Amino acid sequence: ADSYSWSPFYNEGIETIETSQSCQFYLTTLRRVGINIRKMSEIFGKDALFSFANEHYGIEPDYPFSDDASAVLRHPENRKWFALVMRVSKSKFGIKSDNAVDILNLKSDPILIGSLRLKDGFFPAYHMNKEKWITIFLDGTVPKNEICDLLDLSYDLTI
Repeated sequence: ADSYSWSPFYNEGIETIETSQSCQFYLTTLRRVGINIRKMSEIFGKDALFSFANEHYGIEPDYPFSDDASAVLRHPENRKWFALVMRVSKSKFGIKSDNAVDILNLKSDPILIGSLRLKDGFFPAYHMNKEKWITIFLDGTVPKNEICDLLDLSYDLTI
Protein backbone atom coordinates (compact mmCIF):
# COMPACT_ATOMS: atom_id res chain seq x y z
CA ALA A 1 0.00 0.00 0.00
CA ASP A 2 1.15 3.54 -0.72
CA SER A 3 1.84 5.88 2.16
CA TYR A 4 0.38 9.38 2.02
CA SER A 5 0.71 12.35 4.35
CA TRP A 6 -1.21 15.53 4.90
CA SER A 7 0.52 18.55 3.40
CA PRO A 8 1.98 20.71 6.18
CA PHE A 9 0.61 23.67 4.20
CA TYR A 10 -2.88 22.68 5.34
CA ASN A 11 -2.21 20.72 8.52
CA GLU A 12 0.13 21.39 11.44
CA GLY A 13 0.85 17.72 12.06
CA ILE A 14 1.85 15.04 9.66
CA GLU A 15 -0.38 12.01 9.73
CA THR A 16 0.25 8.94 7.66
CA ILE A 17 -2.50 6.72 6.35
CA GLU A 18 -2.24 3.53 4.38
CA THR A 19 -4.24 3.50 1.19
CA SER A 20 -6.58 0.63 0.55
CA GLN A 21 -9.93 0.37 -1.12
CA SER A 22 -11.65 1.57 2.05
CA CYS A 23 -9.35 4.63 2.27
CA GLN A 24 -9.77 5.66 -1.37
CA PHE A 25 -13.19 7.13 -0.63
CA TYR A 26 -11.73 9.37 2.08
CA LEU A 27 -8.77 10.44 -0.06
CA THR A 28 -11.11 11.35 -2.91
CA THR A 29 -13.39 13.30 -0.56
CA LEU A 30 -10.45 15.20 0.97
CA ARG A 31 -9.18 16.17 -2.49
CA ARG A 32 -12.65 17.41 -3.46
CA VAL A 33 -12.72 19.83 -0.52
CA GLY A 34 -9.24 21.11 -1.32
CA ILE A 35 -7.06 19.27 1.18
CA ASN A 36 -3.70 18.66 -0.47
CA ILE A 37 -2.65 15.02 -0.23
CA ARG A 38 0.76 13.96 -1.55
CA LYS A 39 2.84 10.82 -1.58
CA MET A 40 5.58 10.98 1.03
CA SER A 41 8.09 9.55 -1.45
CA GLU A 42 7.64 12.65 -3.63
CA ILE A 43 9.18 15.08 -1.12
CA PHE A 44 12.17 16.83 -2.70
CA GLY A 45 13.89 18.57 0.20
CA LYS A 46 17.02 20.68 0.44
CA ASP A 47 19.40 17.70 0.73
CA ALA A 48 18.00 16.19 -2.47
CA LEU A 49 18.17 19.62 -4.10
CA PHE A 50 21.85 20.00 -3.15
CA SER A 51 22.60 16.50 -4.49
CA PHE A 52 20.86 17.37 -7.75
CA ALA A 53 22.87 20.62 -8.05
CA ASN A 54 26.11 18.75 -7.44
CA GLU A 55 25.30 16.03 -9.99
CA HIS A 56 24.07 18.43 -12.71
CA TYR A 57 26.20 21.54 -12.23
CA GLY A 58 29.12 20.33 -10.09
CA ILE A 59 28.16 22.90 -7.45
CA GLU A 60 28.17 22.60 -3.66
CA PRO A 61 25.98 24.85 -1.50
CA ASP A 62 27.64 27.97 -0.12
CA TYR A 63 26.78 29.23 3.38
CA PRO A 64 27.43 33.00 3.34
CA PHE A 65 25.21 33.73 6.35
CA SER A 66 25.75 33.07 10.04
CA ASP A 67 23.26 30.18 10.16
CA ASP A 68 23.54 26.72 8.66
CA ALA A 69 19.90 26.76 7.54
CA SER A 70 20.49 29.26 4.71
CA ALA A 71 22.53 28.33 1.66
CA VAL A 72 23.04 29.64 -1.85
CA LEU A 73 23.82 27.90 -5.09
CA ARG A 74 25.96 30.10 -7.30
CA HIS A 75 27.83 29.96 -10.57
CA PRO A 76 31.54 29.33 -9.99
CA GLU A 77 32.57 31.70 -12.81
CA ASN A 78 30.61 34.86 -11.99
CA ARG A 79 29.56 33.98 -8.39
CA LYS A 80 25.96 34.97 -9.18
CA TRP A 81 23.28 33.21 -7.18
CA PHE A 82 20.78 31.07 -9.03
CA ALA A 83 19.14 29.58 -5.92
CA LEU A 84 18.69 30.47 -2.26
CA VAL A 85 17.51 27.97 0.35
CA MET A 86 16.26 29.19 3.74
CA ARG A 87 14.22 27.93 6.69
CA VAL A 88 11.40 30.41 7.32
CA SER A 89 8.27 30.56 9.46
CA LYS A 90 5.13 29.78 7.50
CA SER A 91 3.58 32.90 9.02
CA LYS A 92 5.80 34.97 6.69
CA PHE A 93 3.62 33.65 3.83
CA GLY A 94 0.28 34.44 5.48
CA ILE A 95 -0.17 30.92 6.85
CA LYS A 96 -1.42 30.78 10.44
CA SER A 97 1.43 28.71 11.85
CA ASP A 98 4.62 29.18 13.79
CA ASN A 99 6.11 26.09 12.12
CA ALA A 100 9.09 26.61 9.84
CA VAL A 101 9.47 25.33 6.30
CA ASP A 102 12.45 25.04 3.95
CA ILE A 103 11.99 27.34 0.98
CA LEU A 104 13.77 27.73 -2.34
CA ASN A 105 14.07 31.07 -4.14
CA LEU A 106 14.70 30.84 -7.88
CA LYS A 107 15.03 33.39 -10.65
CA SER A 108 12.39 32.93 -13.32
CA ASP A 109 10.76 34.55 -16.30
CA PRO A 110 8.41 37.31 -15.06
CA ILE A 111 5.62 36.02 -17.31
CA LEU A 112 5.97 32.51 -15.87
CA ILE A 113 6.00 33.79 -12.28
CA GLY A 114 2.41 35.02 -12.55
CA SER A 115 1.07 31.59 -13.43
CA LEU A 116 3.33 29.80 -10.93
CA ARG A 117 1.94 31.88 -8.06
CA LEU A 118 -1.50 30.44 -8.80
CA LYS A 119 -0.26 26.94 -7.94
CA ASP A 120 0.11 25.30 -4.52
CA GLY A 121 3.58 25.62 -3.03
CA PHE A 122 4.56 28.80 -4.93
CA PHE A 123 4.72 32.26 -3.37
CA PRO A 124 5.99 35.74 -4.17
CA ALA A 125 9.74 35.72 -3.60
CA TYR A 126 10.79 36.02 0.02
CA HIS A 127 13.41 38.79 0.44
CA MET A 128 14.06 38.93 -3.31
CA ASN A 129 12.76 40.89 -6.32
CA LYS A 130 9.19 39.60 -6.61
CA GLU A 131 9.03 40.32 -10.35
CA LYS A 132 12.01 38.13 -11.23
CA TRP A 133 12.18 35.57 -8.40
CA ILE A 134 9.74 33.00 -6.99
CA THR A 135 9.63 31.11 -3.67
CA ILE A 136 8.88 27.39 -3.60
CA PHE A 137 8.07 25.36 -0.48
CA LEU A 138 10.34 22.32 -0.23
CA ASP A 139 7.69 20.27 1.58
CA GLY A 140 6.53 17.96 -1.19
CA THR A 141 3.79 20.25 -2.49
CA VAL A 142 5.74 20.91 -5.70
CA PRO A 143 6.98 17.80 -7.57
CA LYS A 144 10.70 17.16 -8.03
CA ASN A 145 10.60 17.42 -11.82
CA GLU A 146 9.00 20.87 -11.68
CA ILE A 147 11.56 22.11 -9.12
CA CYS A 148 14.44 20.74 -11.22
CA ASP A 149 13.08 22.35 -14.40
CA LEU A 150 12.78 25.71 -12.63
CA LEU A 151 16.27 25.29 -11.14
CA ASP A 152 17.62 24.76 -14.67
CA LEU A 153 15.82 27.90 -15.83
CA SER A 154 17.22 29.92 -12.93
CA TYR A 155 20.70 28.60 -13.68
CA ASP A 156 20.40 29.68 -17.32
CA LEU A 157 18.94 33.10 -16.45
CA THR A 158 21.86 33.97 -14.16
CA ILE A 159 24.82 33.01 -16.38
